[in-house]
Amino acid sequence: MILILVLGACLVPTPEEAAFAIGGALAARGSLSLLLLYVLGWATVLVLDLGLYAVGRRAGSDLERSRIGRRVGQARWLHLRELAERRGAWGVVGARFVMGTRIPTFVLAGALGMPRGRFLAAVGVAGLFSAGIPLLLGYVFGAHLEDLLAALGTARWLLLGIAFVAFLLWWQRGARS
Repeated sequence: MILILVLGACLVPTPEEAAFAIGGALAARGSLSLLLLYVLGWATVLVLDLGLYAVGRRAGSDLERSRIGRRVGQARWLHLRELAERRGAWGVVGARFVMGTRIPTFVLAGALGMPRGRFLAAVGVAGLFSAGIPLLLGYVFGAHLEDLLAALGTARWLLLGIAFVAFLLWWQRGARS
């Protein structure tokens, strides 16, 4: 579980929610302690988030002048600064729950000078829930995983088909506009 969390922070597309859910399923089967997984997972996420913040803090204004920063553009940087001032810790809390936004948000929080204590409080509290909820779901449903998959049976193909059609409709709508 910790390895999956570390890989996710290193831009390998591994969702941390899946790692926690797998850990919860293993705990439900008696393989691991649920409390130990929760504490280790939360602490790992907290350390990784602080690492991303530190990268941004170290890069500082150099990030804005980098090749990627120049592609973002001055207007967007100004907007990001205003957003960080308005939303601050709440933006960090929200990013903890939205996959794909964590890394850039936490790096930007450091680069834009969010106080370390405020950042730590935001990710610490949000991490309690972002770690606990998927871990608990994995624990509750993990003991019955085979039964759940068997019950889904052909329904999973129906759900995949619905998701595919929804994606095509969304894509077509975007192509028209």
